[in-house]
Amino acid sequence: MAGSLGILAVAAALPEETRPAAELLREEGASVSPALLERLGVQSVHLARGQTASALAVEAARRALDAAGADPASLDLIVDYSTLPQEMLAPAWNMSNKIQAELGAKNAWTVGFSGAGASGLLLALDCARAVLGADEGSGTALLLGADVTIPGNRVLNPENPVAVMGDGASAVVVSRAASKHRVIGMRLRTNGANHDAYRIEGGGMTNPLREDLYRLCLDPARAPEPKMFQSLAALCGDLLADSRLRRSDLQQVIYTDISNEDRESLRRIAEIAPGGMAVTGLVRRGHVQASDLAFNLQQALAGEVESPNGAAGGRGPLLLCSHGFGFTFGAALIER
Repeated sequence: MAGSLGILAVAAALPEETRPAAELLREEGASVSPALLERLGVQSVHLARGQTASALAVEAARRALDAAGADPASLDLIVDYSTLPQEMLAPAWNMSNKIQAELGAKNAWTVGFSGAGASGLLLALDCARAVLGADEGSGTALLLGADVTIPGNRVLNPENPVAVMGDGASAVVVSRAASKHRVIGMRLRTNGANHDAYRIEGGGMTNPLREDLYRLCLDPARAPEPKMFQSLAALCGDLLADSRLRRSDLQQVIYTDISNEDRESLRRIAEIAPGGMAVTGLVRRGHVQASDLAFNLQQALAGEVESPNGAAGGRGPLLLCSHGFGFTFGAALIER
């Protein structure tokens, strides 16, 4: 079927060093309390020391390609879905070009997305469906994301913390020839009014030599709020209707790792059963930005999640979704 593809492999790469979330919160000026730690749900995060995002991405990519049994030279497309510009502050830099050279993927063309936050993987999946669906061949693509957080900026909005961010990379190999884990439906929507709600201030092209000005922040006036979760819930409902599925047909909802509070808000507003959202690595990884969905998808496809009735390894589809902090909403249905 033109435009259809499946997932061959998902892999991750995390730096070895970890730090307690409470220490990072104190270092960045947050007032730490048991209530705050419970709200965030993070105990520790992984930190890259001397490791570049592209090095982590290559590590994750090689693991995914090995698991898929795919030769880098067979790749038709490489898509970078990282949140932050890496290694060069100018956002025009595309990490997928560097990964292509590192892997020897001489036949792949490259593209990069940024600015979609944790919805980046969903944009990359949609891009791969469109590009690979334009050809009648088997078509294989490597999707990858890697984020190394800005030093001193690991707490999103320290005055009222929204997330504690860790470092890491993920990679997903997809193909038109995949016989399982097919993408059976997708929906994406953007809200242009929120294009700058989640943004990088300073640095970049404006002040390319001022790394001290380079900071990721979330506009508190447009931080996660009920209408954002309502919009995502409505998008997911439309996708299920498109696919003639009911919420009870899902095995699990695979969501991002921003915080306990964020997950509970979506669960409540979308009326997801308490066991309907997959258990994640939030407590030990924190928010790894663009890689959250890939990490949680990897666990789900490995059978590490339980269905809402408590039975592991069910056959219902998985629903991946993310609100992208109100700018890019996305959802995809994956055959389990």
